[in-house]
Amino acid sequence: SRRGLLQFTGPDRLSFLQGMLSNDLRTLQPFTGQYATILTQQGKVVADVRVLCAMNSFYLDFWESLKDKIIEHLNRYLVADEVEIADRSAEYTFISVQGPRAESLLRTLVKNAELPAQEKQHAMIALEDAAVCVVRDDHGMAAFDLIVPVASAVGIAERLTQAGKQFSAAWVGEDAQNILRIEAGIPRYGVDFNEDNLLLEVGIDHAVSFTKGCYLGQEVVERIRSRGHVNKRLCGLLLDSAVAADAGDQLQADGKEAGRITSSVISPRLGR
Repeated sequence: SRRGLLQFTGPDRLSFLQGMLSNDLRTLQPFTGQYATILTQQGKVVADVRVLCAMNSFYLDFWESLKDKIIEHLNRYLVADEVEIADRSAEYTFISVQGPRAESLLRTLVKNAELPAQEKQHAMIALEDAAVCVVRDDHGMAAFDLIVPVASAVGIAERLTQAGKQFSAAWVGEDAQNILRIEAGIPRYGVDFNEDNLLLEVGIDHAVSFTKGCYLGQEVVERIRSRGHVNKRLCGLLLDSAVAADAGDQLQADGKEAGRITSSVISPRLGR
């Protein structure tokens, strides 16, 4: 699935993560979640993560290529806190069900289960005799991410495949997923932004709380916000072209460089 998963337990888990993440975890109740980032002291983005609040722990999931960097960064600041960080990446994998009939498809497998209705909410369901966490995380359209035990993944995938036939559901590859991502305006770490970027340059303001108080990198974020702007900012463009632009292509205005392309696709839905 190319997603990593870390579990945080211990009495100081909230205070520790509250000081390390850009969003406000104090607003979370069990079975809710949020999008957040991990920053350097200079306000640069180490990683973007999804936070899930469970009964007695927090989970962070993220692109697996970021795992070693995240663990090293967090351990650097884990001194006297009573927090245990457990890597669950090898135990669980992710299957995503996306599209306007995603919920209807899941209902055929778990008729009476209460599926999450709000963004980043999650619920536990039983599939193939396994406990599965279903996270509502719309990617420009209805979407549910299933966090499933690796041992049960093939059986659950087969059940989804069989149930999906009545909905004309099909497995998709990374190219299709990338088109949906860019149509929805969702930036990808390592592609559209990285540790060279300040948080407020990336256009993911829903990943930051401006009222939570102190966290790593907060001073820089607040200074930029109070000043009112950054010199560059990631945004979406519609191009009058029958072919996609290449990453790194230069954008010009009045003969001067105004920016560069990070991701570009031909959108079947928009026809451009």
